[in-house]
Amino acid sequence: MEPEANLEQAAGFKEFILNELTQGHTKLVVNFTHVVYVDSSFLAALVSCMKQCLTLDAELSLIELKEDVSDLFKLIRLDKVFTIYTTAENLP
Repeated sequence: MEPEANLEQAAGFKEFILNELTQGHTKLVVNFTHVVYVDSSFLAALVSCMKQCLTLDAELSLIELKEDVSDLFKLIRLDKVFTIYTTAENLP
């Protein structure tokens, strides 16, 4: 992912995730290692993808959130919506 997850990436990200779901993938992991900024349009795309995952009984997990991004997820309570792992090694 790019350092900024914003409007420019939101549509492509959503399309990619929905394509993965269409192909039958049921365990998706989004790596935020290089992301230092997330805007509301990208968050909306992420939530939209999560809703689609729920309807298809698929899992969407997030890993490697930087401190500022993690704080944002906690502030808007998305940490209660998404399963977030500190590293890939923590994935089940």
